[in-house]
Amino acid sequence: MGIAASPENFNFRTARGPASRFASPHPDKRISSRLRALGPGKTAPRMWQERVDAFWDGKQGLALGFFDEENVAAEVVRPEIAVLASATEAMDDAELVDLVLPERWRSGCQVFELPHGRRFVALHAAGGAELRLELCDDKLGLVGGEWRLLFVELPDTGMQAAPAFDASSFPARGDLARHAQERIVRSGAQLVWALGQKRSLERSAGAIVVQRLEPAQRLFPAQQSHLAVEARELCEAREEAPPRAPFAILEHWLREGGAPCATLRLRFASFSQGDAFLKRASAFLVMQQRRAFRDWAREQRRLGEPIADPLTCDDIRVATGRQSERFDAVERSGPIVVHNLARLIGARNASPDGVSARRATEEPGPGAVVDLAFHGAALGDDLGLVSACPDGGDFEVLPADPGGVRHARVFRLGFDGLSPRAMQEDDPLLEEILRLAAEAERGAELGLPEAKRAAPLQERRERLIASLNRALAAAGYGERFDPTRKWDALDPLRFWSFCALVAQCPAAGRADVAARGGYEAFRADPALTEALAGQPDLRLADLGLRRAEEEAKPLVYRYAAVLGLAGVVAPRADAATQLEAYRLLRRTALARELAAARLSLDEPSFDAASLADTAATLSNEAMVERAVIYCDDWGFPEKGEALRAYLERRRGGEWTSALEGSHLAVIVAEADAYWREVGAARARPPEEAAPEKPAGLLAAVRGFFVRGASKAAQS
Repeated sequence: MGIAASPENFNFRTARGPASRFASPHPDKRISSRLRALGPGKTAPRMWQERVDAFWDGKQGLALGFFDEENVAAEVVRPEIAVLASATEAMDDAELVDLVLPERWRSGCQVFELPHGRRFVALHAAGGAELRLELCDDKLGLVGGEWRLLFVELPDTGMQAAPAFDASSFPARGDLARHAQERIVRSGAQLVWALGQKRSLERSAGAIVVQRLEPAQRLFPAQQSHLAVEARELCEAREEAPPRAPFAILEHWLREGGAPCATLRLRFASFSQGDAFLKRASAFLVMQQRRAFRDWAREQRRLGEPIADPLTCDDIRVATGRQSERFDAVERSGPIVVHNLARLIGARNASPDGVSARRATEEPGPGAVVDLAFHGAALGDDLGLVSACPDGGDFEVLPADPGGVRHARVFRLGFDGLSPRAMQEDDPLLEEILRLAAEAERGAELGLPEAKRAAPLQERRERLIASLNRALAAAGYGERFDPTRKWDALDPLRFWSFCALVAQCPAAGRADVAARGGYEAFRADPALTEALAGQPDLRLADLGLRRAEEEAKPLVYRYAAVLGLAGVVAPRADAATQLEAYRLLRRTALARELAAARLSLDEPSFDAASLADTAATLSNEAMVERAVIYCDDWGFPEKGEALRAYLERRRGGEWTSALEGSHLAVIVAEADAYWREVGAARARPPEEAAPEKPAGLLAAVRGFFVRGASKAAQS
């Protein structure tokens, strides 16, 4: 069974509550007035601005959807919408994010990746209807407003691929936690994901509606906490008293502060020692010298050669006679030590082997900050965090995450301190660490209610992913979603949007979608992936995931670049120009002619027919050269110089504005008409002269007298 991106395939359940309206300054209308005349087709009803739901993840992700069943089925609520983003409320520096055609709304939702630092979004429909989104920092907060909730549930039947989305509203002054819990209980085992977002809605003058949004919060499941990991600088000053030295010779070492201690700072979004997240995460220390010694001893035994027994801490206690001596090192003999975070952070007087935890109190605010000190770490050792549970690894390294397997973050101790590195799935060290982490989790005594709750949650996700994978398979697409990957707030919507994209694009284009990066490319740049998915016959430039230097470029520039037409849109084009240029570039044949003529689009008032004529005229370089000769022959020096300058720029790889190109095309067309007339005249055969008629008697007598008179005059 294939999936069709249609209202019947996309399930909605809606329960609307009262909405609050709040006044605010009127948004600037300069962009609106320019874009209003650009939208083709019928005027979209104004009601769509109030019915569309917007969910923002607090970063660059933005999801729009018509989550009301009756709205999705109605053609009038699915207009063509241009999505613009700006860093200012006046939309002075607005840029094009995407152009959503009406047929794309059949999937019910669309996901966008906003440019960095753009917190003002404008949605323009044909006829001038507009919705403004103001993305507010949750630290500032909205006064009043309402909560908009979205519940993602498993498909109603096993044969159905699309998840069920249930949208509802709740007053901001109400008890959200209680309301959400009641709703979660009613959904039962069908609920997979739930989001809550605070918003305020205001009807402005004209056809503009304004929504102010706080970042979406995940309401379900609540067990997966977020933990940010940051490597602290090496410091010789000890933050806790070191143990007494077993030998007098080490007293000087301790007076100097000892060796610098490698420390990781953990930042919890929500801190509770009973949190199942802490019980499923562990800190580890890999002592590379011990690993090398272990491997050497194994090789010696295999060859039957002598081996050496390492000196242990117990040997030192026997030698010194101090049985209560505590060493600033790892006492166990193994090369890897793993400590469960819940036990490590909850330890009061105990001293975990080689690692200690201390809660930092200098940073106010919610959550918690904990420092992990790895006393037993030496140069070249690896240390970090790991989770053996697929739902437990929500680690992020600050300031830049190195990537790698999602359930482990690793640092290596070097001369300059700790540096993060990516650990891959095939790393032989990972298997050993995960085995020890699983043993540490069992020692943390994960409660039975928590264990029963964690397993069904993962099972629900796997069932949802399995239904989406069946949809991809039915559409003839080879890639599959990974059921064990970590989910972000908007990922369920992204998954379904990608499935709908695959189902809607032509059969020949599905292989191209996979070749261009598949879901990962869609996640990084959904607008560009959508634009290219329906055009598998394009001969594109090399296209990978969006690169860092491309993030600042609007959609129209990225689209032109992959077409191999970089430069066809003038730099610093405004939003209206970007929108109309993007529409024209979707007509690939016209775009190719513009590139051949080296004409750049720099004005929003394009007439496609006249622009096509201009491009076709100037793309013929020989015709332009003949126009230069025409201007020289007939005494038009200014026109000739303008054409020479254009040819020089064109041959040098530079671009000419389309407006100037239209004036040059008039000159070329005039010259071409002249040369056509000259050519036609030369092609005609010469006319034959008419034969002379014989003169009569009277003409002969008249000629005799004329000749005689002329002779008399000469004499």
